[in-house]
Amino acid sequence: MTAFHYNLGVLHTACDADPGIVAERKKGFPGLHFTTSLNEMLKNPDIKAMAISTPAATHYEMVKQSLLEGKNVFVEKCQG
Repeated sequence: MTAFHYNLGVLHTACDADPGIVAERKKGFPGLHFTTSLNEMLKNPDIKAMAISTPAATHYEMVKQSLLEGKNVFVEKCQG
């Protein structure tokens, strides 16, 4: 997340299903929009690409939804 936001300046919105994690991340990334809703991101026309960093078991459905919404996708496995 840091590289996309600070290094590249391309991060529009960050998403996590856990509201506690969202609240914690907001402290470290002031001014960045956060959500707990993947659907909110998928339906946002300002978001052209998705970087999905989740446990491998969730990749298929999230990537499929993103592609069906016309998003470009970068996906990587994370520990979870």
